[in-house]
Parts: sequence; structure tokens; C-alpha cells
Amino acid sequence: MNTVSLRTSTVAAVTTVDGLTTNDAQLSPGELPFYTTGSGTSFSAPQVAGVIALMLEANPQLTPGQVRDILQRTATPLPPYYAHEVGAGMLNAPAAVLEAAFPVRRFGQWRGTSYQAQVQFINTAPQVFNGALTPGSSNDSPIAVAPGVLRASVQIAWGGLLSPNTLG
Repeated sequence: MNTVSLRTSTVAAVTTVDGLTTNDAQLSPGELPFYTTGSGTSFSAPQVAGVIALMLEANPQLTPGQVRDILQRTATPLPPYYAHEVGAGMLNAPAAVLEAAFPVRRFGQWRGTSYQAQVQFINTAPQVFNGALTPGSSNDSPIAVAPGVLRASVQIAWGGLLSPNTLG
């Protein structure tokens, strides 16, 4: 399996013995001056370290064990290879960072390739509504939901901590 990475600035820098003829054949001519391909743990380590940095930026509270867990769970399987050949599979950077940012979600259940900007997670500021009700009455309050939203959640609080207006 070849990993695409940045090419060093020297002309003589060819990542593998096969070089441009075999491994880099998957790259377009416009990409060749800037990118190269290679394989192996040492070649992929910078990409994994970068994803870990993004995960920790999204959630600084992650432990090393949680980082490993997320990386393994969100990896895309690589059939027909065995686990001893490729480990958990191909690094799925978007899924790993999203699961780090939203720990209650399990993006590892979705073991596909990159979502390619088809999904966007937004945590908007709470909308606050005020009103007074008498027993048996109702109050309607509009809630703004952006177009194209597939799922939204609403939390309702009744009264403040010291308020006598409790649900009881």
C-alpha cells in the first residue's frame, strides 16, 4: 500500500527504488514535483503524528490509550490483507478527528473512506427563550434550524437553580 506524502525539494530524492516509474505513477504530472509515494511504518509515521495532533487539538483531554483506540476503531479495513500485515487498516483522518471532537459518537461504526465534506457538525450557541405560564396554558417559541439539517437536538430547562418554578 502506498502512502502519498510531501516530496523533498532535491531532484535526486526518490522515495523507493521503483521511484517515479512504479509508485509515483498514481500521481498526476502536476503533483509529481511536490508529492511522492512510499510505504512502511517510517513513511506513514508523520501522517499519523499529524492526525494525533489534530485529535488532541479537538480534545486535549484524550489519554494515549484513547488516542490509540480511536485510531484503530476508525481505520478503514484493507481487504484482502491480514491484520498482521496492515494492523487495523488505513488511517481515516476525518473519522478519527471527528470522534475525538465528539466522543459520544462512534465514527468507527462507519468504516468508509473520507466523507468528502458531505457532513458538517456544528455546535451553535444556545437559543434562550423566556416566558411565564399559568397552570394549563402553553407557550410556543420559534426555533431557528438551518436549511439542510438532518438532526438537531433541543434541551429544555424549567426555571433556574433557585427558582420556585420547577416541574414539580
